[in-house]
Amino acid sequence: MTLAACSSGAPAATATAQTDAPASAAASAAASDSAVSSEPADNGGTGGGTDWCLNTVDEVVAAIEVEVTEAVSTDATGIGGGCIYNGADATPVYAMSVVTAEGAVATFDAAKNGEGAVTIDGVGDDAVLISPQGPLAVLKGSTFISLGAFGPFKTSP
Repeated sequence: MTLAACSSGAPAATATAQTDAPASAAASAAASDSAVSSEPADNGGTGGGTDWCLNTVDEVVAAIEVEVTEAVSTDATGIGGGCIYNGADATPVYAMSVVTAEGAVATFDAAKNGEGAVTIDGVGDDAVLISPQGPLAVLKGSTFISLGAFGPFKTSP
């Protein structure tokens, strides 16, 4: 499974993760079988015109195995941005946030040092699963990315 995250103004983070973790962790770590091939439009890498939906709706559907009907990108000007992927009833089923501003490394470090956080090797420069249910927190260069699916989760066979 492949996690694909990229942002202009920040290095692209694409890594493959093998995990025996619960389906929720696998869903967080696996957005698709193929990496996002184009970088989103950007105005300096800290919000303000960036498409923060780093995965397509189809990629998220394949990863978390639930219906997803839309992806809504939101800027946090001067900080970064995020994307919420909604199900048919407009309920969020998956979300990601990207912090590209100063403080991204400190934000990741706080997540990494939280009680119960588990290091995930091979994703970005550093990555941790905050809890067995997620989110997955990734540091790539000076960019912090948080990815998470909302239950219910399909259990692995």
